[in-house]
Formats: sequence, structure tokens, C-alpha cells
Amino acid sequence: MTPRDLRMIPVAVATWVAALAAVLRPEWAPGVAALLWGSSAAALAAVAILEIRHRRRKRRPELVGPSPGRFALLLPLLAVACAAAGIASAHVAIVHSERAAVAAVLDGRVTDLAVTVTTKVEPSTGGVRFDGTATTPDGSARISVLLRTDDPPDGLDLGSIVSVSGVGEPADPGDAAVAVVFADGLNVRAPPQHAFAVTSQLRRGFVELVRRGLPDPGAGLLPGLSVGETSGVSDELDADMKASSLSHLTAVSGSNCSLVGAIAFGICAACGAGRRTRVVVSLVALAGFVVLVTPEASVIRAGAMSTIALLALLTGRRGAGVAVLSLASTVLVAADPWLATSYGFLL
Repeated sequence: MTPRDLRMIPVAVATWVAALAAVLRPEWAPGVAALLWGSSAAALAAVAILEIRHRRRKRRPELVGPSPGRFALLLPLLAVACAAAGIASAHVAIVHSERAAVAAVLDGRVTDLAVTVTTKVEPSTGGVRFDGTATTPDGSARISVLLRTDDPPDGLDLGSIVSVSGVGEPADPGDAAVAVVFADGLNVRAPPQHAFAVTSQLRRGFVELVRRGLPDPGAGLLPGLSVGETSGVSDELDADMKASSLSHLTAVSGSNCSLVGAIAFGICAACGAGRRTRVVVSLVALAGFVVLVTPEASVIRAGAMSTIALLALLTGRRGAGVAVLSLASTVLVAADPWLATSYGFLL
């Protein structure tokens, strides 16, 4: 690892800190964004001034002036860090009013709320739980839905559009979801379409195949180990895994994404494909795998890291683990500042 590989760490840390402050105190977000972008502009102006002075000294050696020093070399990094952190803060500031309006609408009885499912549907206390994008007359925002049933309706999966009725309450500050809806009724308006339909069938077919071929508890555990599908994990098995600190085994993360990308890359290499073809096929396989296992925080982070590593390979650059992790974290937190509060993303 070289000092160059560590340059992105301050950028990632600054972006994460700014995003965390903005989502916990969204009323601060506009001021924080303005301050950060002003700092970035000042750093860039200082870089430009120092560059002009440096060129003048090169043209006229008789001019004597102080050396720029080590601080001048850090100014571009400071400008990038402040700009990335400002983007995260500005993102929160832009959507805050709409999120607050949706949270106010969902505070109380909810009837026929249109929700697009954006996460896996997984077992929870007293039923099943999923996150989705709720559409109201005042806007759209992410919510969590807890459906009180042990038998979820057919077609309820990632990408489906459902109609939810129940009681809503605002979520805690910093949560990606603006509200939690305790649903006592749910109708599937439209099942998953296109790629989501294919991956839903693959996921459900794999679970059914494993359950027919293996005895419990392995039949419920294997889908979780391979594709993060925990619907077959019983409450007893879940409790045992938590007690033995093994619950992370059913969370898809970097190793799964790396294996998928490496297998696709290796198959293309065995077929004699060029580097560009290998990278493209690996990226397509990686994207399909992310949709298959559902895009949770840990999966998104791992997928982004694998994507950056593959692109670095395509351009002939060396991608160090710390640099790849820092760049992936910066891009993802700037795009979705609420990832800063996600334990799955941080771990």
C-alpha cells in the first residue's frame, strides 16, 4: 500500500461525517452544504493562485518567493473532500421537505397506499417486513412496512407494486425510511416485471429446490448463505445463529460479489475473450447477482467495490483495497446519505 492509495480516505471520511450530520439534523443540511462548497471553492482558488505563481517563477527565475510547501499539495484533496461532502449534505437538503411532507401524511391511519417494493421481503416479529417507495399526493419517499401475516401474498417481492392499508408512524431521526406502516391489509397491484420477475422466479425456485432436497435446518440455511434468502430460517435457528455470532453468514457481502465476478471473468478468459469482453461480462453478471440477492446496503457496497475494481482493471490501473473501498463509500454515501446510518453498510 502506497501513500497514493490512502488519498481517498479523507474524502470518504468527510463525506460520511457530513452525510451523518445532515441526516440526523436535516435542518442543518443547507448551511452545511453551503459551507462545504464555499470551502471547496476557496481551496480551488488557492490552487489556481499557487499555480500562477509557480508558472511565473519558472518563466522568471530571478523572482524569489516562498515555496508552496506541503500544505499546497493537500489543497486539491481538500477541495475534493469538501465538494463530495457538500453533495451529500445538499442531497439531504433538497429532499428534506418532501420527506417531511410524506411523513406527516403517513402519521395515522393509511388506506390504499401505493408502495413499490425496493428490498427483500424477510421474516420479522409478527409477520414479514420490507422497505419500499411510497407515493402520496405530497410526494414520494422511502418507508418500512410490517405486514402482520405468516403467509404473504403471491407476487410480493422486489419490484412489485402493492397497495397497503394500516397504521403509520414517523420513523426515528436518521432512518432512511420516513415512516413505518404496520399493515393489516396488502394487495399486490402488479408483480415484479422484467429483470425483477426473472430474478424473483430464480430465487423462489432455488429455495423450493433446496427445501425438497435437504433436511432442516440446512434447507433453510443454504439459501441464506448463497443468495441471502432468509425466509426459510426458523426463529429457533435465527436465535441460535445470533447467540453464536454467526448471523452474518446469511448476509451477502464482498466475498459473494467477488466470487461471481471472478467466475464470470474466468469463464470468459477460458473462452479466449479479450480483457474488455471479460470486464463487460463480469459487470453484467455482477449486476444480475445484485438484483438476485436484492440491493441491500452491504450488497450495494460490495457491488460498487467490485465494479470499481473491474473498471480499474479495464483501464490498466491498480486498484488497492483501501482506495477502492474509500471511492465506493464516497460515491454511494453522496448518492444516498442515509447509508451513513446503516450498520450493514458500515460493517
